Amino acid sequence: MNLTVGRANLSGLPDSVLLEHACRGLPMVCTGVATCDSAIELASELTELHRDRLMLINVAGVDQRRRMCALALDALALATLPKPRMAAPAYAESVGGIVDRLASWCLLLGDRTPIRPSSSELALASEQVNELGRAYDLLLEQATEGAWRIPTTTTLTPSVLTGPDLIHRRSR
Repeated sequence: MNLTVGRANLSGLPDSVLLEHACRGLPMVCTGVATCDSAIELASELTELHRDRLMLINVAGVDQRRRMCALALDALALATLPKPRMAAPAYAESVGGIVDRLASWCLLLGDRTPIRPSSSELALASEQVNELGRAYDLLLEQATEGAWRIPTTTTLTPSVLTGPDLIHRRSR
């Protein structure tokens, strides 16, 4: 069994590789910082919530819990990242919003997906995961430097627009 061992970045949050491994249910360990472990647990839970949503298990409750997980990730980010410069612009999406989208696409790449994506859908999911990972890492890097402010509100992408839901609707 391959175990990915990673450390939190300077902010105390996991990097995108650790988040992806957590969302895909791959074995990994985040060492050194409690906020990293908390973020990993929340990211993994978001993937499970997207799976439950696809299986139509208590959709309203699932969406409410997704929002709570995303808000908890935002609170971790705001608590651990340094204060931004006064003139720093706000990033377009919160940490929790990015991780929620990452979790939805990672669901398609892991063993926990309740649907069977085609090879082209898997390629799209992989591309989206890579793109979201780069955006997440860049946001943390620039927020750590004080160049960006993290939004204090989370707006989740409507589930009908996430990868798993689009593919699930196609397969019906």
